[in-house]
Amino acid sequence: RKCGRLVALKRIRSELALEPHVKGRFLAEVELTADLEHPGVIPIYDQSIDADGREFYVMRLIHGQAAGTLQQAINHFHAKTFSSNQAESDPLGINSVVARPQGGTSWSSSRRADFRKLIESVLVVADTTAHAHSRGIAHRDLKPSNILIGPYGETLIADWGLAKRINLMATLAEHRDASVPKPLRSGDNPSNWSSNSQGVGTPGFRAPETQGEGASVNLVAADIYSLGAILECVVGGSARGGGESADRKHSTIGPASILPLMAIAQKAMSSEVTQRYRDAQSMREDLSNWLA
Repeated sequence: RKCGRLVALKRIRSELALEPHVKGRFLAEVELTADLEHPGVIPIYDQSIDADGREFYVMRLIHGQAAGTLQQAINHFHAKTFSSNQAESDPLGINSVVARPQGGTSWSSSRRADFRKLIESVLVVADTTAHAHSRGIAHRDLKPSNILIGPYGETLIADWGLAKRINLMATLAEHRDASVPKPLRSGDNPSNWSSNSQGVGTPGFRAPETQGEGASVNLVAADIYSLGAILECVVGGSARGGGESADRKHSTIGPASILPLMAIAQKAMSSEVTQRYRDAQSMREDLSNWLA
């Protein structure tokens, strides 16, 4: 009201307001998000308690005609590509499905530009994730619907409610050589960099190791897997069903030039944690090289 601007307000639902663990997680989300000063993170303006005694915080409102989620942008791109391919190969609409040989599809300049914008968004997400990791924070629920596209084309990661603080140096050491047990130093706590993350995240975007019972997960590697799944979704049109099947809602086959992107996604999503990118910055660099 003081600044006379529209904002987004997030607060605990009334039926959960008295739950101590919910309040604790909510306050942790505020603290973690406020700790991330980065163009790819929605800025927090204020935090307080409302008249009913409920915690809330205020942040930038992402709105406008061109605003939406990365998931919406992906759906729009692949729906247009699918319809365009159908119209070109079957102008009379006789066949309901059109199959094309791999590498046999060429895109118009506008289609290539739209696709590059999607990859640029993934690059920003990787850069923002690298920043969060450098601050000792793992997101744990990276997916296209948690990524906002602003009215000026900016890309921002939202919903840090499942985020967790990590011991970055210990995580990197663990990632370099997972086969050699490392003695804990005085004061070390494995939970600082690993977590029992069973069921945390969204099917299709969460790392497979998070689906096992009692799994202790390298949170940096799990976020990198999610980045790969996001890239795979951009390229193919949908995520793997439940993290297992590679079926697609739209089997869009693009130019051969997208093959390196598929390789980047596969590396990030390797079932062997040590075979994934060592850090999000390394994946960002490969995406940057592809764009160049």
